[in-house]
Amino acid sequence: MNKNTEYFRHLHDVAEQIVAGGSADADAAAALKTATLKLVTQYDDPEHALEVLCLGDSELSSDLRKAFAIVGKDDGDDDATEAIEKAARDAHSGQHGLGAAIVQHLLDRLDGLRRQHGF
Repeated sequence: MNKNTEYFRHLHDVAEQIVAGGSADADAAAALKTATLKLVTQYDDPEHALEVLCLGDSELSSDLRKAFAIVGKDDGDDDATEAIEKAARDAHSGQHGLGAAIVQHLLDRLDGLRRQHGF
């Protein structure tokens, strides 16, 4: 199994757990965002990969939208958002300069997609 297949499978597992539970604590929300970032940063154009992943018509895309909707709903006081961003920074702590800027841009883009498309 190649690395991308593992990332897809892990992301789908995380999203399914959130959807099945109907809510997400800060750890689950952080795991969702970290798994999403790990997958999309494997591609040459992570922003495009993020859009395709979130807006596609696959079962993974559907579960991902539902999971992000749950995370957004449960994020009444922004604590989950802060935990997600911290987890993503921790996951990419070896990156500096441009790499860190790309990760932050993807975090912002993911939040924008979630708000724009209501998931």
